[in-house]
Amino acid sequence: GKRGWNSLSVVSPRSRMGVKGLHSYLERKLSADAYRLPLSELPRRTGSDVVVVDGMALIRRLYPMDFDWVGGGQFQALYLSVGEFVRAWSAAGLRLIVFFDGGVDEAKLSEWLSRRSRDLATCEKVAAAV
Repeated sequence: GKRGWNSLSVVSPRSRMGVKGLHSYLERKLSADAYRLPLSELPRRTGSDVVVVDGMALIRRLYPMDFDWVGGGQFQALYLSVGEFVRAWSAAGLRLIVFFDGGVDEAKLSEWLSRRSRDLATCEKVAAAV
C-alpha cells in the first residue's frame, strides 16, 4: 500500500545523524516546529530543489522488516516502493541525490559489528529450523 511519501519527517533533535553537520544544517534551515511538512514546501523553505538522502537508511525505510530478507527477498515489492518514493519527490519538483557512504568507518564499526552479529544469529536460527 501507499506509504504517504508526500511529506517529510525531519529528524528529531535527539536523533544522531550519520552525516556530520547534516542535523545542524536542517535545524538552521527549518523552524523548530517544522518537523513534518509537505514535500512541496521544501524548495521554499530551504531555497533548493535538491534533497540529499542516506541510501542505507532509505533502504531500511523502503524495505520494512516484515519483508522476507532471509528467504531471498521481496525485490519486486522493494522495486515498487522505490518507484513510489521517487515519483512522490519528483511530483513535488524535487531532485534526489542518494548516497551510499561505502565502508564502515571506525566511529560506526562497533554498531556495525553488533548488527551483523544479530543478523548472523537470525540466519543460524533459520538454518537450524530447516
